[in-house]
Amino acid sequence: RSGGFVTHMMTGLNGLNQIQLRCRSLFDIYTTNTLVFAGLRTIMMTHTNIVFTTQLVDQTLVVTPQGDSTGFRYNDIHAETNAVITAIDRQNARNLVINFNSVEIVGSIMISAIIKLARKITSKKGQAAFCCASDTMGEVMQSMNLTRLWPCFETQEEAIKSFESTE
Repeated sequence: RSGGFVTHMMTGLNGLNQIQLRCRSLFDIYTTNTLVFAGLRTIMMTHTNIVFTTQLVDQTLVVTPQGDSTGFRYNDIHAETNAVITAIDRQNARNLVINFNSVEIVGSIMISAIIKLARKITSKKGQAAFCCASDTMGEVMQSMNLTRLWPCFETQEEAIKSFESTE
């Protein structure tokens, strides 16, 4: 504690990226839910963020699954999904992009969580889209008719740009 601030060190999943936060209390870290680092606004939903990483780009929340549900406990998936839903409300995110660049394919539990996020944003009159899906993931989304509800784009930039043309 120095100068009325609490210094809290956060370490990335790989153990290498360390970010030092200075807040009035540790409570501020977990209730503010926003960190500005390297010019990007990153939503901090939980203190671990093992299931999803998030980034707010203008009014679009980009959510990147970090693996399939087999690599996580069900409680972690459920808790982080709810935390993203809370972040959508708190950050007034207008749109949502699910970026699949970190996974080859996801199973039914993770797809269920992703659908829950997309439904949340569309219930707020926002738009959702997918991007960076592998060929296998693209086939799964098509067979489930998810791409009829929410389009899939090659890149994150294309997905975000698609929202501009319909606003």
